[in-house]
Amino acid sequence: MKKTDNPVRKRKIIRKFITTFLGTVGIFLLAFVVVVAGLSMFGSGNEAVNHLTEGLGEKTSINNIFSSKEERTFFLIAGTDDDGTRTDVMILGCFNPETTGIDLISLPRDTKVTMPKDRIDVLKEKGKVVPSDGIMKLTEVHHYAGKELGMDYLKAQIYDLLGVKPEFYVKIDLDAFEYLVDEIGGVEFDVPQRMYYHDPIQNLHIDLYPGVQTLDGKSAEGLVRYRSYPQGDIKRMEVQQAFIKAFVKKALTKENLLNNAASAVSAALKYVETDFNMTKLPGYLKYVTGFKTENISTYTLPMTGTVYINSKSYVVLDEPKSKELVQSLFYDSDPVEEEPATEKRIQVLNGGNSAGLAKKGKEVLEENGFAVEAVGDYSGTREDNPRIFVNSRSLGKDIQKILPESVVIFDPNLDKNYDIIVVIGKKGV
Repeated sequence: MKKTDNPVRKRKIIRKFITTFLGTVGIFLLAFVVVVAGLSMFGSGNEAVNHLTEGLGEKTSINNIFSSKEERTFFLIAGTDDDGTRTDVMILGCFNPETTGIDLISLPRDTKVTMPKDRIDVLKEKGKVVPSDGIMKLTEVHHYAGKELGMDYLKAQIYDLLGVKPEFYVKIDLDAFEYLVDEIGGVEFDVPQRMYYHDPIQNLHIDLYPGVQTLDGKSAEGLVRYRSYPQGDIKRMEVQQAFIKAFVKKALTKENLLNNAASAVSAALKYVETDFNMTKLPGYLKYVTGFKTENISTYTLPMTGTVYINSKSYVVLDEPKSKELVQSLFYDSDPVEEEPATEKRIQVLNGGNSAGLAKKGKEVLEENGFAVEAVGDYSGTREDNPRIFVNSRSLGKDIQKILPESVVIFDPNLDKNYDIIVVIGKKGV
């Protein structure tokens, strides 16, 4: 029997395939991917179901497997750097079954944290070298804890910081990211600025020019790892979030799902680690139908600035506002009462490629009773559709109704001169 004909091996491959997309685009999208992959690998009907459910345990029935998933699920996605020790990308996520939405909060890699003494003592007993005062960057927690304890320690540190316990983690090597981008034929993206950086030690070579272009895997890795922005990590995380959405949109096309399952399996076998309990996956299946990238909302933790300790730069979070953001996104169940934006301070920015888009957006808003204080050009990532940035979760819905395909984004770091900033996309209004 060939290796690929071995049913046990097939089940293992499917599980690895699951974790690849889990780490790349989040748990919800993955459920759809695994169904398509399972059907394409094993045929259809009962045969596919049998292969997907074999080996999950004697107590696991079909009814239990496909039961509804009613509770919110918290998860952590981490992308490791070239040596596999530091977590260069960290995203805390929440899947809300009531809204079928996924909220993703980017965690600044240089966030200042203090590892508790009890965890330091465990590491020292294992012969690890750890700062005696426990002060380190969030990205370094995994490095100091080592491969065996790294992700458990990172989850614990995030709990200390934000009060959220991720139910599971997915750690993905950035090589897998590069591989998957290539396998879906690259991703079209609007690079926001000139990016040039070379580090032979990390084998990191970035050389990108601004503008819309199709990025291959190597270029995409450079994009998400580039750090030299005037706005610092805030801008870096914004670009990462925008690229994730662009990747998801491309990866979820039917052609890519059907043609690239084998390649994704290959990447997963090499590059992905997770503690996700696969018996829980089918509970998400009913939420897959009709899922769109608009269901993904991205956020960044509020910060107060940077601080230097022993010549080392750290990002300092605004912990009260960060915890307030997490509470409002992940835990609050009561609907937010909408607040009209007619008397709020509004700015409109041109986030497209044509002149006059901000002016046109201003006219549309004013025709509908909104007062626009200023217009200008957007310096961030350019997307197709309008984005409505608000400083309160109660704002923006009335503006969204008059801007087709727009999304409302709660941003606690919004320019303090405005309550709402509307960014007109490349498609205009």
